[in-house]
Amino acid sequence: MIRTQLLFRKLTFSIIVSLFSLTAFSQQSDYSLLWRISGNGLSKPSYLFGTMHVKDKRVFNFSDSVMLALQSCSRFALEVHPDTVISKMFAILQNNDSLRTIDKLLDSNQYKKLAKKFKEKNGYTMGKTDPILLESLMEPDEDKPDDKVSFIDVYLYGIARTMNKNIFGLEDASAQFDEYFGSGDAIKERLLDLLDDDIAASKDEGREEMVKIYSTGNLDAIYKYAQESGMLDTVITARNKVMASSMIKYMTNESLFTAVGAAHLPGPDGVIALLRKAGYQVDKVKASFTGIAATYHIDFLKMNWPEYRDDNKGYSINFPGTPIKNELNGARNIIYPDMANDIYYGLYAIPKGSADEPANRETVIANTIDFLSKNKNNSILSKKTFLYNKVPCTELLIKTNTGYMRLRLVLANNLLYYYYVGSKLSPSINMRARFLTFVSFLIVNNSRPCMPPTVIVSTFINESR
Repeated sequence: MIRTQLLFRKLTFSIIVSLFSLTAFSQQSDYSLLWRISGNGLSKPSYLFGTMHVKDKRVFNFSDSVMLALQSCSRFALEVHPDTVISKMFAILQNNDSLRTIDKLLDSNQYKKLAKKFKEKNGYTMGKTDPILLESLMEPDEDKPDDKVSFIDVYLYGIARTMNKNIFGLEDASAQFDEYFGSGDAIKERLLDLLDDDIAASKDEGREEMVKIYSTGNLDAIYKYAQESGMLDTVITARNKVMASSMIKYMTNESLFTAVGAAHLPGPDGVIALLRKAGYQVDKVKASFTGIAATYHIDFLKMNWPEYRDDNKGYSINFPGTPIKNELNGARNIIYPDMANDIYYGLYAIPKGSADEPANRETVIANTIDFLSKNKNNSILSKKTFLYNKVPCTELLIKTNTGYMRLRLVLANNLLYYYYVGSKLSPSINMRARFLTFVSFLIVNNSRPCMPPTVIVSTFINESR
């Protein structure tokens, strides 16, 4: 159960890598990643920014104008809305399409080789892991010690959410998924690539070259690289048209800050040219680097946390975004992977006992902990039981094979409420604060078994000393 959630979390951050997004900043005079859009009836200017889907620290030196432009706009747009990406991903994973099973896509020798590499990397057997998950899990562990928590485009999404901007996706997530995962032949080709170490090395070299080019901030250099590498095909051209059309729709009545892969901006068929053809004036924004951008931070406490309710199971809880419902191990799991913070939130409400034979809390909690302990990928680092508003809570901190999970178990009205926050990061103060924020929102039958949000921060500080 925990391993599956962690796989989902890891996937949400790697699934868009193939769409090629570029990002970074340099103090050179040829810096040309941010563009101002005006004219053609716009009452306020909008902005277009070229990004890169990497965590490399070298690309996070934002110019002053980037954050100031984002702050000035009421709307924010990415290539695809993260919530729709997550929703589509879960729908595909639960479809159980037999044509997508690895043992049908590969012959027996290919399957054995891939299974061996998978176990060497992840520590457990591959089985019939869905190709979406498998591609993500076989990605090299490329994170460096000084890498940022999230990718640049996702980081800007987090800043926009902190400012409570209205978020939009320019493209249809379903179309992107169907294009990438809809062909069995294409999936098979990528699976075979995983068996070739030379291809993996080539990808690493290409990624490093893109980071270096992008870090100059020179859009002409990015365009030249995209041309030479064959990236600018008919698919990119078609996507550029969709993006430009969506931008025009969203910025007609309100100002819009758009962050898309830098390769989509330049050239005669790029988004800049398409906006100009539509009658807009598009000008490069002069870059300065005084450190203003570094004063902006993602703040989860300032974000809007919409409520999720399940009246049948008698609870409501607030997630930092629209959660996904999926069936897991026979129970409905409500989960929200927060891409901006590389943290995921989830909740189960599992029936235990009945009106005639009420569940015994000690037995239920003990059985649950025993189940979690039997998973060889889990190590329970701490356990404590306490009362909040006179309701018993048991809290666990678990180290998994890919990160950490902090969870609470509450038994009320013959339902086991199992709610958790997980991350690949260490169980730091930041993760603890997010966990306390999340659990504070849980209301069971009109009573709140945890602390109110007004005391989250002070209580967290006391507990972490």
